[in-house]
Amino acid sequence: MQVKRPLAISAMHYRHLDLGAEMIEHGGWTLPARYSDPEDEIVRVRQAVAGLLTSALLEKFVLQGETVDQALREAVPGYQVTSVGSIFVNPDDSGGPIVVRLADDDCLIVTESAHTDLVLESLKLGSCTHPVNVTSVLAAVRIIGPNAAAVLAGVTDLDLAPPYFPNLSCAQAMVAEIHGTIIRKDIGGLLVL
Repeated sequence: MQVKRPLAISAMHYRHLDLGAEMIEHGGWTLPARYSDPEDEIVRVRQAVAGLLTSALLEKFVLQGETVDQALREAVPGYQVTSVGSIFVNPDDSGGPIVVRLADDDCLIVTESAHTDLVLESLKLGSCTHPVNVTSVLAAVRIIGPNAAAVLAGVTDLDLAPPYFPNLSCAQAMVAEIHGTIIRKDIGGLLVL
């Protein structure tokens, strides 16, 4: 008899249920699929304020040390060194890891669960480079839509307007009185924070 593993739930799971979300199983997680008619939700995201997407199934690692760029060149296909305050995504946008440059010797790696083992096995760690899995301590959401920056403006002092916070940018700041990292990676012409 095969024992079924319990599904993981995000920190926002019960709030999704309270709001009437229809839940699905995806990648070992119970996630919201929709709250109402899918076509209505798409129209609202593209034209109205913004949509909120859970990113619970993304794995998050902090990679620190003097040799982070050397390690990342080995682990992330096509990796190019980025400056502090920017992110690296594979140019063909093939769903590989996102590297968020927090400092010269400090990066946050965000990847889908399916890529985690490959990334970790590929890291060529020198004596001064240390990855730490922070998935269980960092919540993640995406705010998507033309007014995503305006939505976040109510909970952070950062000016996230596109001229000041362009695509593929990142910054650390207080978000709703909690220290956070804000990443901008647009999807299909829509602003995504």
